[in-house]
Amino acid sequence: MVRVTSNFAAESPLHPKAREAFLAALDAGWADPRKVSQAADKAAILKGHAIESIASGLGVRVEQVEILGEPCLGHYLALGGLLTPDATLVYGAADRSEVIAVARSHNGPVQELPVDGDGQMISMQPLPKKSVLAFQLANIETGVIQQRTIPADFMAVDATASGPRTPLPEGWSTAIFDAKSWQGPAGLGVLAIADNKRWRSPLPHISSIRVPYSHSLPLLMCAAVSLEAFNKDESHIRQLNSLMRSLLSSATIAGRLEQSLPHLLSLCFERCDGEELLRMLKIEGFSADSGSACTAMDLAPSHVLSAMGLPTQGNVRVAIHPDTTAVDVSAFADKLLKAVEKMQGQLTR
Repeated sequence: MVRVTSNFAAESPLHPKAREAFLAALDAGWADPRKVSQAADKAAILKGHAIESIASGLGVRVEQVEILGEPCLGHYLALGGLLTPDATLVYGAADRSEVIAVARSHNGPVQELPVDGDGQMISMQPLPKKSVLAFQLANIETGVIQQRTIPADFMAVDATASGPRTPLPEGWSTAIFDAKSWQGPAGLGVLAIADNKRWRSPLPHISSIRVPYSHSLPLLMCAAVSLEAFNKDESHIRQLNSLMRSLLSSATIAGRLEQSLPHLLSLCFERCDGEELLRMLKIEGFSADSGSACTAMDLAPSHVLSAMGLPTQGNVRVAIHPDTTAVDVSAFADKLLKAVEKMQGQLTR
C-alpha cells in the first residue's frame, strides 16, 4: 500500500469534533424520536437541537429544514417538488448529472442554458412563465460561483459544493446541501424548502410528511457539530489555491479564482491522460481526482469543461483541505508537473 502523504481528492476526513460527537451519539443509542419512550424523548430533543444548529449555520429557518439520508435524492426532491407538467425546467449546461437526469424525465418543456468560458450561465432572454430554474450556486468540479441570478418563478438551488461558504441567493425556493461540504459525514443531506405552500413532494405519499425519514440520528448530530466547528479559513485556503495556480500555470485552469470557491480547482494538461496522471501521482503518495465530478467512478470526460469550451484531456481536479500546507501544495505541483512532462515526452517519441 502506497502511503498517501497529501490528500487533494474531494473526500476529506471528518472534523475531529464531529468524530467525537458521532461516537457519543452511538453511545446515546439509536432510538426513534417518533416513538413514545424515555429514549425516544431524549432522541427527539437531540434531533431538535441538531436541526436548530444546522438551520442557523446554513442561514435558513428551522421549519424550512428537512434531513435526508441520501443527499443525491435531494436534487430530485428540490426540483420535482416545484415542477408541474406545464412548467419549464431550465438548467445550465454545466449542471450536475442528477439535474440533467431530472430534465430528461420531465414531461413538460425543458431549456438548457449555455455557459461562458468562465462557467457563468447565459440567458439572452427572459425565462418562460412557470419556469423552474436549477441554479447551481457553485460548481462541484471547478468551484465556479454563479455571479448573477436569472429571474424565474421558482429557483431550486444546488448548494452541495458551497455549503456554508456562500449564502443562498434571494428568491430561492428550495436548496440542497451536503454535509461533506463542511467536513461532515457522508450520507447526510439537508433540503431547505422556502415555502411549503409552493412545494409538493414528488414521491408517492399518503401523509403530510414532506420527505421519508431515512437518516440516522448519530450522523445528524455529527453533521451539526461539524458545521458548528467548521472554519472557512478562506484567506489561507485561497492563498494556497493561488499558489497552486501559479505553480501549474502551464495547465488550462477552469474559472477565475476571484469568482470561485477557495478550495477547488480543475486543471487540464495537453497530450495527457487524466487517469494515468492519477496513477503516477498515487505512486508518489498523492491523491487527487479526474474526470467529471458527478460521474467520477468511470472517469468520464467532464461535460462541465466541455460546456465551458475548455479541453477535457489530462484533467486533474484538486481540493485543498483545511490542514493542507504550502509545502504540500508545492510538493504536489512538482510531482504533477514531472508526471505531465514524462507523459508528454512519451507521446512525442
